[in-house]
Amino acid sequence: MTLSMQKIKELFRNKTVRMFLIAAAALLILIAVYKVFFSAKKAKSQTETEARIEALLERVEGVKDVTVVITERDGKAVGAVVVFGGEDGILIRHRVTEVAARALDLPDRAIAVYPAK
Repeated sequence: MTLSMQKIKELFRNKTVRMFLIAAAALLILIAVYKVFFSAKKAKSQTETEARIEALLERVEGVKDVTVVITERDGKAVGAVVVFGGEDGILIRHRVTEVAARALDLPDRAIAVYPAK
């Protein structure tokens, strides 16, 4: 055995050093667990685009209390769900669909519109 291996073995015979290394390893494991399970974003908060579409839709006649959720793939909007309060009717739904589709540059069929309870 080389001289450095003997020194390392001698170092590990020391109980204080072993306890310190175990504590350091436990701390690293705790940090990793925290980062994986607790620091990740739980629910995506409302995006700026969703807030802008909501504000725009609330300006449409007969529409109140709008909630918009945009579905994205690779950072590009591919669909949206709009739930609105206020009046309900074919014309209102058509207006909401058209405004959301044009604002997001999506086809009308990519927008789902539902009245709130």
